[in-house]
Parts: sequence; structure tokens; C-alpha cells
Amino acid sequence: MTLFKRTYSIIASNKSCINRTLTALLLTFLSISSSQAQMKNLEFEHLDINKGLSQNNVICVFQDTRGFMWFGTKDGLNRYDGYSFTIYRYDEKNKHSISGNTVNDILEDPEGIIWIATNEGLNSYNRKTDQFTRYNNYSGKTGEMPSNRITCMTLGENGSLWIGTEDAGVYIMDRKDKTFMKLNFPSGLITYKNNQAIQSIRMDHDGNTWIGMYGAGLYFYNHNNGSFTPYLHKDNDPGSISSDKIYYVFEDFKKQIWVGTDGGGLNLFDPKTKTFSHFKHDPLNNQSLSHDAVYSLGQDSEGYLWVATENGGLSVLNITTYKFQQYIHDDLDKSSLSNNSIYTAYRDNKGNMWLGTYAGGVDVFHKDSNKFNHFKHNSSENSLSQNNVSCFEENPDKTIWIGTDGGGLNLFDPATNSFKHYIHERNNPNSISSDYVLSVCRTKSGLIWIGTWGGGISVLDPVKNKFSFYKQDPKNPASLGSNNVWKIIEDEDGNIWVGTHGGGLNLFHADSKTFEHFEYDENNPNSIGSNIVHVILEDPLHRMWIGTESGGLNLFNKYTKSFTRFTHKAKENSISNNNVSGLYYDKSGILWIGTMSGLNSLDTRAMKFSNYTTKDGLPNNAVYGIVEDEHEQLWISTNRGLSKMQIKDHSFTNYDVSDGLQSYEFKDQSYFKSSTGDLYFGGIEGFNVFKPENIKEDNFQPPLVFTSFQVFNKEVQVTSDSTAPTLLSQTIEETKYLKIPYSNSVISFEFASLNYTTNLKKHYRYKLIGFDNAWNDIGQEHKATYTKLDPGNYTLEVQGVDNAGNWQTQVTRLELEIIPPFWLTWWFRWLIAITIAGILFGYYWYKSKKIKQQKDFLELQVSERTEALALAIEEEKNHEKLQNMQTRRKVFSLQQ
Repeated sequence: MTLFKRTYSIIASNKSCINRTLTALLLTFLSISSSQAQMKNLEFEHLDINKGLSQNNVICVFQDTRGFMWFGTKDGLNRYDGYSFTIYRYDEKNKHSISGNTVNDILEDPEGIIWIATNEGLNSYNRKTDQFTRYNNYSGKTGEMPSNRITCMTLGENGSLWIGTEDAGVYIMDRKDKTFMKLNFPSGLITYKNNQAIQSIRMDHDGNTWIGMYGAGLYFYNHNNGSFTPYLHKDNDPGSISSDKIYYVFEDFKKQIWVGTDGGGLNLFDPKTKTFSHFKHDPLNNQSLSHDAVYSLGQDSEGYLWVATENGGLSVLNITTYKFQQYIHDDLDKSSLSNNSIYTAYRDNKGNMWLGTYAGGVDVFHKDSNKFNHFKHNSSENSLSQNNVSCFEENPDKTIWIGTDGGGLNLFDPATNSFKHYIHERNNPNSISSDYVLSVCRTKSGLIWIGTWGGGISVLDPVKNKFSFYKQDPKNPASLGSNNVWKIIEDEDGNIWVGTHGGGLNLFHADSKTFEHFEYDENNPNSIGSNIVHVILEDPLHRMWIGTESGGLNLFNKYTKSFTRFTHKAKENSISNNNVSGLYYDKSGILWIGTMSGLNSLDTRAMKFSNYTTKDGLPNNAVYGIVEDEHEQLWISTNRGLSKMQIKDHSFTNYDVSDGLQSYEFKDQSYFKSSTGDLYFGGIEGFNVFKPENIKEDNFQPPLVFTSFQVFNKEVQVTSDSTAPTLLSQTIEETKYLKIPYSNSVISFEFASLNYTTNLKKHYRYKLIGFDNAWNDIGQEHKATYTKLDPGNYTLEVQGVDNAGNWQTQVTRLELEIIPPFWLTWWFRWLIAITIAGILFGYYWYKSKKIKQQKDFLELQVSERTEALALAIEEEKNHEKLQNMQTRRKVFSLQQ
């Protein structure tokens, strides 16, 4: 391995140079005596214009305290919540829009105000009002900002804002009174003609400032005494900075100052000697810096330094061994870098790394995706030959044989991550017989037996590097039973057993180089259950277990040469499926069986089966491989990812592609445990290798925020304009209490867990207190909708899961008040009640009056009629009296 070359020169008369030389010797010793900790393969998610990003040139990346990601591009500012982008662009008709579309830097002050540096001025963003304040109108007055071309920013003492410009040097902003003061360099200190071009400003742990200029070198400003110290390149001084064209200044976890330059590579500052160590590109050393133009630096949670270069991709530096691992764009690898020019490298609060690229958008390395190291085929000659990985076997030197289904045989060296390929060559009789390798077995004699599809068996002598072959000969009944070989094993007695597709189980006789066949016989219940043999296992009691296709599980007695079949029987204690794809015998004497209908365990003493399916926690019922680690855990490959099962309580923890798995789909026979305890699982996109003890559960509690409020499925915008009233006076993520008129009968809320893992890992539930009696579990959906809520007060609660898949303790809440219509208000109800009472009273009064009038009228009529009757009676009496008198007169008259 070529040692990394350092740019030191030995000048005996110079004390500082001697110190540098000793340092170089020490680093060289470290690089020899300590092996480089292998960086895992990095796989990136790509966010680009096709996914909603405003533009693919991403200059800067930032995460605010709420958890949102911000991207500065050459066509606007972007805010990302894991689902969608909110884009801010300059609008000449809106004085509260951002001042320019080329965004160079972003930061947040202690008050939560976000500051944005653009080529058209400085901006502050108020997240509550969703508005920008511009600082780009220079009138020549004292305290104003004379330049709109803002390149970089940092927060200084007392929360002051330090601002670098492209053409006016450094300015310090007092955020309280919004005034600007220029940082004046001593006269004559800077001699370069463009002495105002600031590229980077960095406050170190002591509160002092490092200022990088493009073409004028690096400057250290001591805040205690106000002094400046220049660091300039000197051709005759190997300890000087490598270039005066400074791109970026960075302080790492160890409080070391790193400087990225244009053309001079990477520099490390030594505070004791005030000198620099140089890291440059060496075309003969693939562990050197990939390119000498260093745009930006970042550091991941494991301490590795991420170096973003121009045209050289990403270089990741181990700051202990000072060796780089290079990552570049690969047309054959969709998860490689999207572009080899990287503007910025940024670590978020979870430990994910974000790369802003030139023309490639944002590349995201998810920390969780690095749990399982992934190897696959790419354009490098030193990669896996083909991605369909079918089997594994180990050599005594701990190298691993890897069979591929179409790419031949690979010899993998885990120490160097290198591959050697054995490919079938039509005109080479000493090449492997077929590129479709299904099984590999290393025998006690050191020979490598290789089972292939279509090519029979190839046997490699690693010492002589020669192959011998065994194939089916229809004219020879003692030849191999089939040229399609699924499995080869060597038992404790040194016998070679071969499982074939169509030729049953074969036993190789070394003395005669012939094969004895054990095939299915429908008339013999003691024969093997099927001629398609997928898997063979010898247990510690030397019993042979044979897994077949359609013939179930078979127990073979080598001495009586008879089989006992275990097949599926409905409503009986039996194996769950007759297609057996994997076998494993654990330390406690349980045989574990993978089938197309879940996982089975067989107590080989009681011969009793137990079955486990998705109902018990498996991610999928197609089980391919089973391996036990050193912690009484089974690792199970399926058609929907990898599962870890605790043998004690039969609980499952599942992993998917977001954790770094090669694919959801794994393959038969493609599972293996090495002598070092590493587990290997192969599938359709390469293979994973990992140490089980390194797979730790992540209980990171991501922030969960409301991201959208909609009425009738139309998003409600924020406005404080009284002439254009809205339901939102501030953004929904900042809103705690919301009044909603009853007429807005369909309301929706969107929310997001700011976790930035795959959305398949996100899971939500919500509950409206005052309406719902229980949680609404909505899975991966992130929207809640309610219609025609009764007027009143409610509380909307939303909960997500953490990275381990458990419900978070944190609940996000939003208070709601449904404002009733006027006809449902208390005053309207009182008015209606009073009105009704008035009407009833009026009606009662009217009716009472009418009744009284009728009564009075009747009484008058009765009185009048009574009087008339009395008068009539009196008249009648008078008339009778008159008649009586007249009658008496007539009688008297007659008497006379």
C-alpha cells in the first residue's frame, strides 16, 4: 500500500521546520503501524429539480433549530421538510420577498431569525410571518452596508453578525440597531489587488476570527487585542499555507483549524509552530486528496472530515491516520455522488451528511443507511462482478468466496475491500464452467467445489490455480445427476454431498470419482421427497437435513440411506410449506427452517414444529436465510428486508433499504457467518456484511411540526394585511391556537417528522380531543382532515415514531376553536329566545284582550237582552193588565 505523501522539507537550520519534519515522521509511522479503519461504502439519496428543488446548483446547506433543511441555490432559497420544498424567489412586486435568487450562505441567530446572504444583498427571514427584510439599499450613509454581494456569514460575540463580501471586505452588523461597521485591516497588511474578496469567515473556540480571502491569503483576528496575523503562501517556506486562494476555513471536533484552497489542496494549521501541513492530490495514491480545489469541509458524527472538491468528488479523511477515501460519480451506481463538483458539506442534528453539488442537486448520506455495509457492482474493476449474489464460503486466510448468479465467482478480501474475479471464458478450458454460481464449498483438502446452473461442478485447486469438472453424462448413470447444482457440502466424514435441480441428492465417491444418486420414488415413502434439493445441513449429531422444493423437509439417515419426510399437513402440527429455502441448527438444538410461508422451528427431540409469520412480526413470509449471532439472536433474510429475532422471546426487529440493505429482496442460500463473527447476506443488488453488535437501535426523537393548513384542500396563506384577511396571521408551524369559522367545513392539516430518513420509516397517528375517542393510526400518511365539526374548542394531537419504530414521547399539539355561525352564537340564541318570548307574550296578551272583549261583549249582549226581556215581560204584563181592564169594563158594561 502506497503511503500518503506529505509536503515536508527538511531544513536543519530552521527549528520550526524540524518540528514539522518530526510531525511528518510521526504521521508516517502512524500510517504504517496502525491500519486504516475501513470507511464504509457511502450511498446517497438524491434531491434535485425533479423532486421539487428549485435548481440543481446548490451552494449552501443549513438546518434551523426547528429541524427544517434550507438549501441556497442559484435560483432561489429552498426549505425542505422531508416531503416537499417551499421555494422563495425574488418578486419585484413584493417588498417582503427575498432580495436575490443566488443564495451563498444561511445561518440562524439566537432569536430564531434566519439570515440569508445573496448576490443581491443581505436578508433576514421571519418564520412567523413568512416574510423577508432586505438590507440592500445603500445610500452612502454611515452604518449602512455598501455591498450587496454577500459571500459568507458567521455569528460573533454578543450575537453580532460578521459578513463577508465579494468586493467590500468584512462588515459587522449590530443586530439590535441594524447598523453595519467595517472591519478595517491595518494599512499595507494586504497587498493583493483584490483585497476585498472574502470567501470564508470562521469563529474559533476562543472567539477569535479566521478570514479567508480569495487571492489574499488567510488572516487571524485576535479579539482580545484587535491584532491581525496574516498567513500567506511563500514559495521558499514549506510550512506556509499552500495557496493564497482561500475557499473555506473549518474548525473540527479537536479544535483544529483546516483550510481549503483553490489549487493548494487542504491545509492543517499547527497553533504551536504557526505552520501548516499540506494535503494534496497524488495521482499515484488513491488514499490522497482527490483534487486540490477544496470548496468546503464538514465533519461527520464519527469524526471523519468530509472534503468537498471541485471535479474530484468527495474525499473523506481519517484525521487519525491522515488517509483519504475517495468517492466519485459512477454511471453504473445510482447511489453514488450525483456530481464530482461539490460546493458544501453539512452535518444535520441527526448525523446525516448533506452535500450541495454543482448541477446535481443535493446528495444526502443517511447515517442510518450505514448500519449494513453494502458491496455491489460498479464501474471500478475492483468491485463485485455482478449484483445477484447467491452464496458465500470462507478461506483460512479469512478471504471470502462469493458466488454470483451470472457474474461468476469472486474472491473478496475484507481487509482491503478488493475482489478477484473468476469468469467463464468460452475458449479457456481452465476457466470456471459457468458464470451462474449457486454454491461454494471449501473442503478439508483445500479444494473449492463450485456448484453452477448449467455447468455442473467446477473444482478449483487454489494452489495450482486449475479447475477440474464434473458434469452430467446421460450415458453414464454414475455421473452427476444434473448440471444444475444448488448446494454442495462436506460432512464430518469428508463426504461430498450435492443437491441438484432435477437429479435429487448426490453423494460423491472420491476413489472412483462417481456419484451415487438418491432420488424421489413415488412408490417408496422412505425416498427423498423431491428431486429438487435446495439446501443441505449436517447437525452436530451428524444427521443430514435436506430442504427441497415441493418435497418439504427430509431427514436422511446416512447409514440406512433412508429418508423421513416432514411435509405440510393442514390442521396438524407440521412444517408451514413444502418449499424449504434455508436451514440453521442453533446452539440449543433447535432446527430453524425458512420456507415460502414463514419461519419454522423444529424441536428435533420432540419433533414438534412452531411457525412464525408476518402476524408474529416478520416483515415477509418468504424466508431465505437464517444465521445465529453470538447474542442468541437469529438474523433472517426475507423478500422484504432483514429481520432480527430474539430467540428467548421470539420478538422481531426489522430492517429495510433505509438502513443500508442491498435491496428488500434477498436470495436463497445467500447467507453466511464468518470466523470473525461477520454476517453476510446476499440479494439482487449485491451483498451486506456487518457485525451484529454494531447494529444498535437509534432512539433519536425527530421534531414533528405542522407544515400546512388547508381549507377545502386549498392551502391557507399567511398575511397580516387587514384588507386581505386570512385565518393565518403567522405560519402554521409557529401557530399554537387557530380560530376557524364554521363555514370552513372541510379543514386539513399536514405534518412532517423532520427525520430525513426514508418516508417508509415514518409513521403517524393523530387525535382530535373533543371529537375522537381514540388515535387514528394513518401509517405513512401525514395529513389529517375533518369535516363539519361542531362549534367549540378542540386540541389536535399528532405523534410520530422514533428511529427505532417506537411512538415518540413528544406530542405536537394545535388548539382549535370552531367559531359558530351567528345563528349558533349565544347572543343570537338569546335574541331568538327573547323574540319568541315576546311573540308568545304578545300573542297571549292579544288573545287575553280578545277574550276579554268577547266576554264584555257577551256580557253587554246578555245585559241588553236581559233588559229587553224584562221590558218585554213588563210590557207583556202591562198588556195583560190592559186587556184585563178592558175585559172588566166590557163585563161591567154588559152588566149595566
